[in-house]
Amino acid sequence: MAVKEENKQLRSFLQTLSWPRLTGFEANGKLFQLPVSLKESSPSELIQSQRLSYLAGFFDGDGCVTRPKNMSGCILKVDQSFVQPEILLLFRGTFGGSILRGRDGTGLRRPMLSWQVYGNMARRTARLLSLHSILKKRQLLLAAAWPDEPADRQTASVELRSLKQHDSAVVGSCSLEYFTGFFDAEGNVGQRGHASLWLQLGQKHCTVLHCLQGLLQNEYGVNAPIRYHRSSHVLEINGTSTCKFLLNEMLQAGLICKARQAETAIGLTVENCHDTRAALGTMVGNQRFGQRLDKDGVERALKIRCLQTRAGCLMRRGEVKEAEAKLQEAADLKEEHQLLNAQRESQELLQYIDWVQGLQGNFWQVTDKGMCESREKGVSLLFSELSDCVFQVSAREGIVASGALRGDFSNVDPLDIQVFNGKGKGYRTQQPQPLDTMVLSKQIQNYCKAINNYAGDAFSKVYLVSNKPKAAS
Repeated sequence: MAVKEENKQLRSFLQTLSWPRLTGFEANGKLFQLPVSLKESSPSELIQSQRLSYLAGFFDGDGCVTRPKNMSGCILKVDQSFVQPEILLLFRGTFGGSILRGRDGTGLRRPMLSWQVYGNMARRTARLLSLHSILKKRQLLLAAAWPDEPADRQTASVELRSLKQHDSAVVGSCSLEYFTGFFDAEGNVGQRGHASLWLQLGQKHCTVLHCLQGLLQNEYGVNAPIRYHRSSHVLEINGTSTCKFLLNEMLQAGLICKARQAETAIGLTVENCHDTRAALGTMVGNQRFGQRLDKDGVERALKIRCLQTRAGCLMRRGEVKEAEAKLQEAADLKEEHQLLNAQRESQELLQYIDWVQGLQGNFWQVTDKGMCESREKGVSLLFSELSDCVFQVSAREGIVASGALRGDFSNVDPLDIQVFNGKGKGYRTQQPQPLDTMVLSKQIQNYCKAINNYAGDAFSKVYLVSNKPKAAS
């Protein structure tokens, strides 16, 4: 299917687009400049047991115990998307530490923030979290008692690595607050069919899931089976009324990151099921971006399943011809379903590309003075000496038709690849690492193909632009 291949190219193109580097974030109605330093923070002297249990659950889900290269001590850290900084502020307000810029955003990967704590404060934090931890309890105990002698540190480092590679959870009872924290970090809220909900928790190892399963069974009488799926264990809670009850309990226990999802899911009815599905889809990450079904897609999927079920019934009754007709009808509808889904994915990818490029002001106009001006931000870049037109691009196929790469690009870092049409409209991607001529040539060809599929426009020139302005002659 051609549209699927185009979507692959769009995704490849999207992955070349960088988000702006984070300089700060907004949370709880306040603006914070990065880094939010350790000096501005003082750890709480008295920590409520419920809060500590919640944070231990969250750390077991999304936290990390690591160590620097010199093995002088352990570092505790929690990384989160920049859209969910409140949980990092809670860790910092409770234990101290700093909030730093994490991984930069690229394409569908959002920028990350990172809470980190070091030294004696990390030892204290590890000791407190270990009181309620299950999954990372042994790692935290090791961090709290990190040795001073170099030889002992080497042994401890090997032990820490081993604990991470195996199911090192310590079986124990857990509270609702621990369950809430763990679900906030690792849980999923899903909608099935029209007005049916499910909750899931997935883990590579199953010990912690069995502890959570015990809490649900003993305290709430909820049966939550654990199954093995795609190299991980999944605890699943079904039944809309049960899911709504547990989500409400978690809200009362301090759910933070998934609070909006929980409130939206609790309000699910048959009448608002399509709006609820769409709303829930906007509150999660981009792991399944472009692949979630819209209202029409859900209806088509239900019809396909009904046809397949009907065919099975007919086959069991010996009505083979009628069954084959139903199966053929289902196959035809499935083919149409896949095409429409792919077309919708393409539309969503194009919209997301526009949005990410808008963040950087990546739509450029070429003036007769040899400058690029951003329509969004009014930023100007002078062409460098490398701004020769190095390729002529086929308007029909969007591939390199003639021309040769000229110049020495090995010392240019970063390097902009800019593609322009005859009217001056252009698109830009940044190549952050120096490349040899052959590799750079291939990169440009792939970029031109993606641009052509994305824009459907006739692009005639490719420029290579250094981020350093050309020196005045």
